[in-house]
Amino acid sequence: MSMEKHTNFDGLLNEIKQGDLAAVLAEIRLARTADQADFIGKLSGDHQAQVLAGLSASQVSELLEFLTPQDSEILATLSNLPSEIITTVLERTSIGTSARVLRSFPTHKQEEILGILTNKEPLGDLVKQQEETAGALITTDFKSLEAGMTVSQAIDTIRKASSLKNALERLFVVDGEEKLVGIVSFRDLLLANPALSIRRLMSTDPISVQSGTPQEECTRLMEKYHLEALPIIDTQGKLMGFLSISDVLEIAEEEATKDMYMMLLPSLALSA
Repeated sequence: MSMEKHTNFDGLLNEIKQGDLAAVLAEIRLARTADQADFIGKLSGDHQAQVLAGLSASQVSELLEFLTPQDSEILATLSNLPSEIITTVLERTSIGTSARVLRSFPTHKQEEILGILTNKEPLGDLVKQQEETAGALITTDFKSLEAGMTVSQAIDTIRKASSLKNALERLFVVDGEEKLVGIVSFRDLLLANPALSIRRLMSTDPISVQSGTPQEECTRLMEKYHLEALPIIDTQGKLMGFLSISDVLEIAEEEATKDMYMMLLPSLALSA
């Protein structure tokens, strides 16, 4: 259901101000995730907290995927919710998004949440990544292939992957130590002899960056080489994840908006 077409924003704002939270939640739960984020952004901190606590953990998890660093008020409200609620949400959220969310929290809250979460080690490492670097935008929900696999084994691995949400046209290949050694196109896999080794099919020496690489440099590389995904490695060459073209475009749009605002600021001040 489209919130803009079927929901009266002003009416919902009035209802929540009057304390009719149940009616508001009934409407918000049926809205598209992007519309939920838009509406919550219009609320005061207290009302944001009420709505976030009233949505299901799965709905809040989906909501987090739509938030950016610009949604600082919503992220601040989320950080003030009970740790048990936040933990339940993050357990349903991709590790990359969880890291971006936790990075916006105060240090003591980060440590508290990480102390509760299971499988916290990789998440803790990602939270430490500096803003405006490749590691701050990393996507880790993907499936890499092993160089020793046959084409048939690789296709079975892709098919059995728990999530194909981030399936890519070009797939990353690692060795036995999880180091990035190549890249292979999904099309080539489908057309190749099933018994052929991935090592013979893959392209070697793929373009990659370390997690501390500035996002601007990542954008330049992706534009120059027409990459839909840029693999991110650690200092030992191990594959950590990738940076998607959608993330790069989102950052570029935010930077362009910020630059435009800074250009207009002097003239706005003079006209005030």
